[in-house]
Amino acid sequence: MQIGKFFVEEKRKPSLYEKFCNFFGKFEFPLSEKAKRELAERLEFCDIRVTPGKVYSSSIILIILSFFFALPFFILNFSSIGILLIFGFTGLGIYLIFYPTLEAKSIRVKASNELIQTVLYLVVSLRLTPNLENALLFAASNTSGVIGRKLKNMAWQLKIGKYKSADEVLEKFSIGWKTENLEFCEAINLIRGSTFQTQEKRERMLDEAINVMLSRNMERMMHYSRQLRNPLMILTTLGITLPVLVVILFPIMVIFLPELINPWILFIFYDLLLPAIVFYIMYQTLRARPMTFGVVDISEHPKARRTDAYVLKIFGKVILIPIYFVSILVGALIALFGLYLISLPTGAVSIFKIFGGLIILAGISCSILTYSFFQFFGNIDIKNEIKQIEIEFDEVLFQLGYIMTVGIPIEAGLEKIRERVRALKVSGLVEETLSNIKKFGFTLKKALFDKKYGAINKYPSRLIKTIMGTISETIEKGVAGTAKTILSISSYLKSLHNVEEHMKEVLDESVSNMKMMMNLLVPISSGAVVGMATLMVMVLYQIASLLTQVTGLADRPEFTPENLMFATDIKNILPAEAFLVCVGIYMLEVTIMLGYFVSTLEHGEDKFERYKLISQSVLISLGIFTFCLLLIYFTFAGLIQQVGKP
Repeated sequence: MQIGKFFVEEKRKPSLYEKFCNFFGKFEFPLSEKAKRELAERLEFCDIRVTPGKVYSSSIILIILSFFFALPFFILNFSSIGILLIFGFTGLGIYLIFYPTLEAKSIRVKASNELIQTVLYLVVSLRLTPNLENALLFAASNTSGVIGRKLKNMAWQLKIGKYKSADEVLEKFSIGWKTENLEFCEAINLIRGSTFQTQEKRERMLDEAINVMLSRNMERMMHYSRQLRNPLMILTTLGITLPVLVVILFPIMVIFLPELINPWILFIFYDLLLPAIVFYIMYQTLRARPMTFGVVDISEHPKARRTDAYVLKIFGKVILIPIYFVSILVGALIALFGLYLISLPTGAVSIFKIFGGLIILAGISCSILTYSFFQFFGNIDIKNEIKQIEIEFDEVLFQLGYIMTVGIPIEAGLEKIRERVRALKVSGLVEETLSNIKKFGFTLKKALFDKKYGAINKYPSRLIKTIMGTISETIEKGVAGTAKTILSISSYLKSLHNVEEHMKEVLDESVSNMKMMMNLLVPISSGAVVGMATLMVMVLYQIASLLTQVTGLADRPEFTPENLMFATDIKNILPAEAFLVCVGIYMLEVTIMLGYFVSTLEHGEDKFERYKLISQSVLISLGIFTFCLLLIYFTFAGLIQQVGKP
């Protein structure tokens, strides 16, 4: 194994966080040794190259600057803006301190699946040769992502003499994960200790290392599912109950407290502040989840579609149109028609204005749907096909491993299982591999990975590619060693699949509750409160109209329900169509956030499933919202309009 392949370039561009702290952290803020040590560990774990003192000094300077920026607004009597600036800068300053902790949790979530793979590769290598350095190099070469980069870097540092032994490297590496993933630290300790044991005891310790990772993740998920109850209760309160109460009371507060309550407050509270709080709760809840489900990578599939641009061919020329541009254009064209309906002189509250507001909301929804559709269309079918092949691949490995335990070479083993797996989608991989061996006389490795004829080219799965690469490298150790490797990987895949299925069962109740909230409670409550608020505005205008008639002002053109000023300032009421759009945007925001939350719990970081669920949920929510609003309007609007008529 060549050492050069483990070299990792140390130089990199500083991140925005590092630039910010280095710019504002001109002095080292004095910290206690405990606080400095804890923050330094987080910074090192996240590879953030700033000192703890600079982090705290940047935070303090930012808070001090907030008062200087806010002072002119206080002098000019814009105290609300000044208060928002102080709160905003203070929040950002506090975020600077907690960012390393939050980033560490994020890295843990992203790397949890890679940690299990790291343990697997260490175990596979040690089963063949009880040499810790070879196991480290083998794991580093086959692991990707955050863990892969770190292991490659440490393997390089081992070769240049920074570390004395592979045992020291693994100890250092595992200690860095002790706080975030204790079971990984325990598994590494078992692996390190196994090299000093007899073969029988070493096998048991290696098996225990994998079991520790899987069983502890199972326990974490069960504990996590119980902890989801409180966040769900908070989300229900903040996402549904509180907004309903605010929307119902808002028109009344605008009328009777016109100097204190401004219609723009509804937009700031409903579409900015409240969604930000809901998203923060969801995001922090997701950061605490245990193992991430494996994500199928389709980037190497020849039929995979681009998700960033629409490919348009004109006269043989390929033109790339950004997806976000297409989605914005579609939404804007629809929304413009809605604005036209609103602009028609049809009175304060009319069906034209209601439909205009709904069409504007439909335009916003179409932008979201267009963008989401292009993210998963076509690609999700490829992903599902590869996922099915990966599931079937486990059965192929299991049968192949047991056949090889009696001393049959792998080529003959593939020939034997050929008929048994013919009904499976993965059978093509076996057929193609055997064909390359017989037709071209390739070795197994070349039959699989040849750039032109390799069987793996038609099955671009990172999991299958990594496993077959591992198997092809262990063939040199003999048939018995290869059989042992194949059975170990097969056992791991079965265990991992069982754990994932059990996790889905554990989370089923919470996921079902959130889906009901996303597809029913949020759109129904939003549509109902907009309908009631619209009726309330109609009642107020009807009262104003009755007052003009009762007081004899109806015959005077300067007195109309729209400009009549009495004890309740009716001109300050937010127009019904604007109210509809404001609440509708909030509904879409909550629907998207819940879709993100649910898809992450069910499918991990699978973006295709995420966008598919979001698009489906947005479409359902828009339909239910529209139905509830129009049902209430057509049921009661006619009765209200009849009040006061002779």
